[in-house]
Amino acid sequence: MNELIRKRARYLLADTLNEPVLMFDTKNRLADFNKEAAEKFGISENDINVMSREYFENSVLQLTYEEEPSPNINREVVLQKEYASICYQFTVQPIQSKRKGFIGMAYAFKDISKQKMMYNALEKMSVYDHITGFYTSRVFASKIAEWDKE
Repeated sequence: MNELIRKRARYLLADTLNEPVLMFDTKNRLADFNKEAAEKFGISENDINVMSREYFENSVLQLTYEEEPSPNINREVVLQKEYASICYQFTVQPIQSKRKGFIGMAYAFKDISKQKMMYNALEKMSVYDHITGFYTSRVFASKIAEWDKE
């Protein structure tokens, strides 16, 4: 019965999303993941109950924390894969049960590469004139004001 509930929860939580999702148990071991996580991070069934959360964060995501990460993390991570950088926003949420309380952590990823690329293009357009390639008049005026202060 528990296996049936686990499979149903996995379907509802992970398989319906088209983004990587990983779930870790109370001992911080990998408990489950969806096919997108397997493709993006190279995780296999052999990693279940073997890979730790710390190993995943340090080796795969290459994150370093000055202190223990708190739940409800919402940050960006850039992964380099096959000559391309993929920018993800990832969220860490605790998984709670009414009877058992805390039963694990869920890592959900969202690909924000296109948004980052569009943001950078928009930022570049606000600084440089798209025809001449020179600073816009607003930026040029602020640069002249900086030079006058020196």
